[in-house]
Amino acid sequence: MLTPMRHLLATYGPLPHRFALQLSQRCILLLLSTSIVAVQAQSFSLAENTSAAVTISTSQPTLTANANAGSAATLISRVQQAQLLALNSPEQALPLLMALTAEAAQHDGEAYFAWLDAYSSVLQRLSRYSEAMTLTKASDISSQRFATLPNPELAQLLIEPLLVGDFADARSRLQRLQQLGDLQSLPLYWQGRAKMLEAMLYMELNASDFSVSLSAEAYKMFTSLQDKYWQLEAMEVQTLAAIWLDAGQTARDNLVLYQKLSKEFESNVHQQLAQLYSISLELQQYATDAGLALVAQLRRDYPTPTVQVAFGTAVLETLLYNQKKDYVAAERTGLAALRDFTAIDHVHNKSVLLSAVFHALSQQGKVRQAEPLLQELTKLQQRSPNNYYVKDIALQLQAELAVGKQDYKTAWQKVNERFAIKPPDMQAENNMRVARQFAMLEQQQAKVEQEKLAAQNQLKQLQIEKAEQQQQWYLLLVLLLLVAVGLLVALLWSLRQRSLYHKNRANTDELTQIGNRRFMFECGQKLFTQHHDGASMAVITFDIDYFKQINDQCGHAAGDTVLKHLVNVVQQVLRGDDLFGRIGGEEFLILLPRSQMQDAINLAERIRQAIQTQQPQMALPRPLSASFGVATSAITPQGSPSMSQPMVSAEKRGSFEALLARADNALYQAKHAGRNQVKAAL
Repeated sequence: MLTPMRHLLATYGPLPHRFALQLSQRCILLLLSTSIVAVQAQSFSLAENTSAAVTISTSQPTLTANANAGSAATLISRVQQAQLLALNSPEQALPLLMALTAEAAQHDGEAYFAWLDAYSSVLQRLSRYSEAMTLTKASDISSQRFATLPNPELAQLLIEPLLVGDFADARSRLQRLQQLGDLQSLPLYWQGRAKMLEAMLYMELNASDFSVSLSAEAYKMFTSLQDKYWQLEAMEVQTLAAIWLDAGQTARDNLVLYQKLSKEFESNVHQQLAQLYSISLELQQYATDAGLALVAQLRRDYPTPTVQVAFGTAVLETLLYNQKKDYVAAERTGLAALRDFTAIDHVHNKSVLLSAVFHALSQQGKVRQAEPLLQELTKLQQRSPNNYYVKDIALQLQAELAVGKQDYKTAWQKVNERFAIKPPDMQAENNMRVARQFAMLEQQQAKVEQEKLAAQNQLKQLQIEKAEQQQQWYLLLVLLLLVAVGLLVALLWSLRQRSLYHKNRANTDELTQIGNRRFMFECGQKLFTQHHDGASMAVITFDIDYFKQINDQCGHAAGDTVLKHLVNVVQQVLRGDDLFGRIGGEEFLILLPRSQMQDAINLAERIRQAIQTQQPQMALPRPLSASFGVATSAITPQGSPSMSQPMVSAEKRGSFEALLARADNALYQAKHAGRNQVKAAL
């Protein structure tokens, strides 16, 4: 952190930018100290309207059960309401907390701790550190008041204001914190609080790398608790530590998340601080114009900022003007801040501003005007003899003043004194931290080994179960395949049966359940084309004699009965390969494959006789009879049927329709000849 001597020798011109960067870093630290030095005792959740009722987060320790529990809860509720107000206006929250002083004095444990922590925090946000220190010292925090808290010693450390720049105090508090031992047995809320305090102390002791990791751990804890308030606080510490480390993109990423959380939490104060840290980051990156633009934007967004933000903005603006080498503007801004913020009770804050104004004056050659500022800075150093930063700034300004007066001997002396001032040796604390971390790692390693062994056993068990499950799955799969094959066979059989059924229905006469006209004609065509020379087929057509009289006199139902009776009689006479069908109302057709004329005539005669002899059991206008016509596909040259005469070729036999027509003509001849007889086609 110390400026190299060659930079001091170069101060005949403007002071090196490294000095401005140092001031910006110190300014960042002072902003941290005024915003998070004393963290609140209670975590709470905000409704959409900050005036809504407040509920205590589940991450908090439960209230102490005692006779005065009701009033303790009331006090905590009032403290929380004041805390909510402090998120947007610490000035208005302070009177509310002051009014609760007498009531708080009647309580101990959590209720008193909540009030004291909130009161001290608001005082520090308003940069009234002397009052905060007096308040916490006069509260006897080491007494039995905190005996009911999860860890009274930790509560005492949390409540004490942090003395920025006092390495001895920070080191002492860090040792006290580490001596508390393992805090993992505490509720997660208190573990997070301890992590945040440790992060702040390490940052104070120039070990910001520890601060980043510790605040990140705290952020994860509060995230798991869904505690938005402490997520915001932890992210603020993490962001500041990254800026302090000059972490660049990491700092910007943290800052973006911090801004997001502050908006989500609806904290006006934290939103202002987020913009303030953005300005600090631009200053650190030497983005002067961008930083000044952010200053203007912050003042537009927040016309009436908090005292802390207003003062911090003025300091950063002065540093930015110095960085831009606009020393007139830096002088104007810095002197106005010294005049407007006389009530600021913080040694470090004032030392940063005094050094910035001193630099602006010295660069303009106004040495005599700058000397009173150095004198005031020396007084601040005397008030805080252990403050490393104030002492370092004072020596650097004294060296710069000596160079301006061409007193190089004094300048070298001050430079050497600056080099003699070093941050405290953190070896002991670091060793303790490493030892503690090593012990934790050993515990974690043992736990990991146990978990690994348990995982291996569990894996073996899972493998056994998996093998059993696979075997069961294989059996189930085989069963499913068998079922699927069975279902497929059943489906195919069903489809086949359905197809046959529909085909049969399409080819069957609905009344008599024998072949219909279409079926008989299709079969006749096939049989006719299949017969070659030397083979023949015969057809018999017949219809019921006087069937119309039956329908007219006995009714259609009687006619249907007669048709069924006739079909039954005919089927008893037919041969095995004969095809029988109904081709009209009372007209029937019989196809006789591989049959000669005489065979057909004989069959027709048997059928006629069977119909005549087997009368239906019902009264009919006259006995049931039928007339028959017979034709064959083979004819003699003379045109008369004969078994011995040669047949004509297939080309001369015509078609099935012609054959059927010849049979019909024979049927008509039988009708005209008196019915109930068989006629053969010539």
